[in-house]
Amino acid sequence: MARGSAQDRLIGGLECIVMGSGPPLVMLPGLAPENGRPTTRAIRNGELQAMARYARSHTVYWVGRPAGLARGTSFAQLTAATADALRAEFGGPVRVAGISTGGSIAQQLAAEHPGCVERLVLVSTGCRLGVHAAATQRVLIGVAARGRTRPMMAAVAWDLVPPWRGRMPAAALAYLAGPRLYPRARDLTDLLVTLEAEDAFDLSTLPTITAPTLIVNGGRDRFYERAVVDETVRLIPNSRLALYPARGHVTVSTDRRAIDEIRAFLA
Repeated sequence: MARGSAQDRLIGGLECIVMGSGPPLVMLPGLAPENGRPTTRAIRNGELQAMARYARSHTVYWVGRPAGLARGTSFAQLTAATADALRAEFGGPVRVAGISTGGSIAQQLAAEHPGCVERLVLVSTGCRLGVHAAATQRVLIGVAARGRTRPMMAAVAWDLVPPWRGRMPAAALAYLAGPRLYPRARDLTDLLVTLEAEDAFDLSTLPTITAPTLIVNGGRDRFYERAVVDETVRLIPNSRLALYPARGHVTVSTDRRAIDEIRAFLA
């Protein structure tokens, strides 16, 4: 498949976008109001830009989370659905990159379904939610439980944007434009179930990850502080940390040095 083209697919019942050429690289994205692939051009283009960074050397599979979730679905069940999809599509281990919440799923995938993961990249994530992330998660769970889409969008933007980066305008914009950017998020059940499930995620309770692992984090990440990052490194014996002190939760994934390091690790 040409690097610049993208194809919508279903793998094992999960919505997927495919781009590039070469060995498969599964990309598990961060939290979004919708669990499936983005349906609007603006959000889709952002995901395609992230995929394109690795599409010269890999066929990148952006794999969404399961949709239509029942309340009480566990993180293990979410991950098992991803594992089933990868087995159905590839039949063997592949390279996996998980970002933020997608990184939590990637860790559980590598721990409980090691036959699915050849090499593992973890970006802006950790072995459990950090102190700030856990507090934020509880707030978002409360907002999502009330089922009000606009306040949910504003709350996510408010906390994702650092105070010095203009969080008030970001929250206002998300409140106004969010429902148009994420039209399927009029029903917040999938988001609520995903938040509740991730709230209990803790790598220390899972089997040891054996896949070679690159951990990429920003030193200014407010959601995964250095203590959590160091704990993650200790829990994954065959891992290496690439820390970028001046980067935050979002900006580390666009850092040219981090992208080059991920490419080298995957190669």
